[in-house]
Amino acid sequence: MLLLHPGRITLGLANEINPILFGVIFLSIYMIASAWERAKKDQGRAELLMVIALLVFSCLLLARMNDLYAWLPLGIFFTLAMFHLRNKQTIANKDFPEKLCIGLSAAIAVFFTHIMLVISILRYETYSAPNFDFGIFCNMYYNMKHGFLPISSCERDQILSHFAVHISPALYLFLPIYCIFSSPVTVAVCQVLAIYSGIVPFLLIAKERGLSPANRTLFAAVYAASPILAGGCMFDFHENCLLVPMLLWMLYFHEKKKMPLFWIFALLTLLVKEDAFIYVIVFAAYLIFAQKKRCRGIALGCMAGGYFLIACLLLTNFGTGIMSGRFDTMIPEGEGLLGIVKTLLFNPGYSVEQIFTTGSGDAQKLFYGLKLLVPLAFLPFMTKKSVRFLLILPIFLNLLTAYSYQYNIFFQYSFGIVTLLLYLSLLNVSDMPKAKQRFYPALAAGLSLMMFCMIIVPEYITYAKRYHENKEDYAVMDAVLDEIPKDASVSATAFLVPHLTERKEIYETYYHKTYDTDYLIIDIRPGYAEESLKLASGYEESGYELVRVEDDLLMVWKAPEK
Repeated sequence: MLLLHPGRITLGLANEINPILFGVIFLSIYMIASAWERAKKDQGRAELLMVIALLVFSCLLLARMNDLYAWLPLGIFFTLAMFHLRNKQTIANKDFPEKLCIGLSAAIAVFFTHIMLVISILRYETYSAPNFDFGIFCNMYYNMKHGFLPISSCERDQILSHFAVHISPALYLFLPIYCIFSSPVTVAVCQVLAIYSGIVPFLLIAKERGLSPANRTLFAAVYAASPILAGGCMFDFHENCLLVPMLLWMLYFHEKKKMPLFWIFALLTLLVKEDAFIYVIVFAAYLIFAQKKRCRGIALGCMAGGYFLIACLLLTNFGTGIMSGRFDTMIPEGEGLLGIVKTLLFNPGYSVEQIFTTGSGDAQKLFYGLKLLVPLAFLPFMTKKSVRFLLILPIFLNLLTAYSYQYNIFFQYSFGIVTLLLYLSLLNVSDMPKAKQRFYPALAAGLSLMMFCMIIVPEYITYAKRYHENKEDYAVMDAVLDEIPKDASVSATAFLVPHLTERKEIYETYYHKTYDTDYLIIDIRPGYAEESLKLASGYEESGYELVRVEDDLLMVWKAPEK
């Protein structure tokens, strides 16, 4: 596996010096560079000096990017630098060969894909990926390979089709890959590749909208360095990852006016999950009101609404029901999903209050909104065509809830809305005068890169360091788990489950309260041992025998002979 080794890099200086001091130093460099150029001593070198200063500044801050105070000086410095460059002859203002645009965009995509592949793989290799949701999908794909049905035993603590919980036929798109490379790692890799493959239709849309090769390259950086797309990979796997490429291909074929392919990808988007209909139906409204394509919009809306209705009926009558509990604060007692509409219409004040209300009473939703919009330099709102704001409506799916994961960028719930925001950014920039087109893509690219460094790079360093410091322990854990018979049923603690999913029955101990599996395997690493040992006491009283202990790693118990 190709790995960078950031865990071996020493950045002690950055840990000792306050980031505000760095801000002062490099703002001084900025002012000197500006004065230098005004004096006509060396045209063009000022821009180069500022770019180098920004890169050095970013690197020195990497070791402490989880400190929000680091945002302030870096953000000020970069914003001033961009305003300085706004009306000058910069890279975005020069001729840029098409082949160079393609080459640089591909290099950018590969670089950031590599970073996210490393993080995703190392979450699994370091036993940091839990059963929910990674173990569920690993077990599902194992059963799909051996029986073609999306069966999982660790999702609802019973052998059950995943489609009883979510209607997601699009998951079969990954099955051929899994059949060739049968491993939980493959599941993690598929998510990253699906998300970053979306850069292809994204840049094709940019080209169709008439953006220059230089600006398309900048937008490649905006997409690839998006902390929202990267953050969504952190909780390991979810079918929502398919929303990104499916939506973007649908939008591209709309721009290209290739209707058969547009309808195919609209259907594929719906097949991602039952609630994907919201993104399609919002685009249908956009077609009707913004583009005056009423027949197409009505047909698309009917298709999306019809699919959602069928999915709801299937889940209600044959599955575990619609997961509406996350919107309990918006649903009057005794009513279903339509109660949300009733609340929005007849209690707008309460609805607005819920947009800002969190379970913990803090400003998480406000910061969530900033994390969505700052990397895009607020481009989705930079338009006089207010009807385009229709495409922003799905954000309320993430805000009108007290379910904290919905407004956390480290989960999968932002994939759909960030895709529409990226599309809106392209639309709005393509309408701008050339002077602004030279400025805003560069600003968005810089902000995306900064936030990627602040939010994602520390995660990369953490997992790489954890792996390199403890890889011998992980090898021991792998060896012990490999000895468990493949036909045995197993109960295991959350972070062990994904490593035991290549079997018909695997359960997470937190939910599985009966002592009926062939093996119990518990995680006794520091931080998990106390809770795990309490859990094991019940199995021991039921006659389970301790058959293997690896100190500070794991314990294996075997059921009594029947």
